[in-house]
Amino acid sequence: MFCCKEEQQRRKDERNLFFIMLLLGTGSLLLFNAMITPVNFWTHTIPDFNVLFYISFAFNSQQLVGAFVMMKWGNKWSINKRVWISLIVELFSLVLIPSIPTKITNQTTALILVLIVTVITSNAAGILQSTVYSMGGSLGEHFSVAAMSGAGGAGLVMEIIRIITQAAMSRDDQIISGTIIYFILAGLILISCLIAFEVARRIPRAHQTILLMHGSVVGEIVTIDIQQDPEEPVIEVLSSPGEVMKKIWLDCISVFFVFFISLTLFPGVTNMVTSASFTDPDWFSIWNMSCFMVGDMIGRTLPRFVVLWGRNVNIAVIFIRLIFFPLFILQVKEILHNDFLLYSTMVVFSVSNGYTSSVAMMNGPTQVEKKDQPIAGTLMTVFLASGLFAGSLFALALNAILS
Repeated sequence: MFCCKEEQQRRKDERNLFFIMLLLGTGSLLLFNAMITPVNFWTHTIPDFNVLFYISFAFNSQQLVGAFVMMKWGNKWSINKRVWISLIVELFSLVLIPSIPTKITNQTTALILVLIVTVITSNAAGILQSTVYSMGGSLGEHFSVAAMSGAGGAGLVMEIIRIITQAAMSRDDQIISGTIIYFILAGLILISCLIAFEVARRIPRAHQTILLMHGSVVGEIVTIDIQQDPEEPVIEVLSSPGEVMKKIWLDCISVFFVFFISLTLFPGVTNMVTSASFTDPDWFSIWNMSCFMVGDMIGRTLPRFVVLWGRNVNIAVIFIRLIFFPLFILQVKEILHNDFLLYSTMVVFSVSNGYTSSVAMMNGPTQVEKKDQPIAGTLMTVFLASGLFAGSLFALALNAILS
């Protein structure tokens, strides 16, 4: 009877931990999605600039810095400090970002200040994302997929909130007030992430993982197995990042190119496509981005149920995704101008982004021993952030060409 109760509690903890990792994954990418989703707010307050391109570049360049900081000095900070400080900084940014363009009339000044806040907070987002992905990788494939699904779901959550606020406050004179409510609701989600993290710390498996990650330094590590006496820690020697990289380099390259291709085209180039039938540009941009968010979420969740191919095929599929460059550019230029084609392209683009990135992020940590999985997770995050940065940088050049 005791064994049955213990097994039931373990399964309950596993389920709770899965949903907590799903929520933390959402929180890790919520800030970026919160900034790029209210397109009509930016076109209303800073109409002279294509704000999405600048925000994408500023955010992803500094998120890369945050990932490198985590790889170099992350072991010196407790997991608690990483998560709490990152989320609190993001909460403050959700207050500042919508306030700046509504209070400052000079568009150039407003844009510069928004980008400064973006740069500061994206470092926090990079630290949070690296921590969440490393935690997921250490817990196992199941939880790694949960973190990736949550990250994909961040965009969908913000799209749903935007649809609600847009429907409730659709007049031009309500854009600002609707956007403020939108950011407040985003803040409530971040607060729920803090609560969820505190709950996770009380689950034995997560507690063990947090202890392991806090000790993750090259040379030696103290790991505490919940089956053992905590007074008798096990000393294990960790591999160097270079040694780990030799085992996961294919997955690192895969995740880099997934996000390089996607961030070059989304959200900037895809938002330049016009509809052949929609008369309201605000609603068209919402449905267009919603199509990506839903597909990305589905793609990130699918590997939990079925993995269609291995590491070698995955990177081949990623390079096949280069076909989306001419497809979207031809639609921007209205050489191909058909809504069915647009949505079909967006669905395949988004689902393939979510699926191939999740397969890569899931495979990476499984190539190394348990003790090296936090390092593998951090390295994977660095390459992910590098792909985001390279893609957003290339997007600026593509924007100049297409404009």
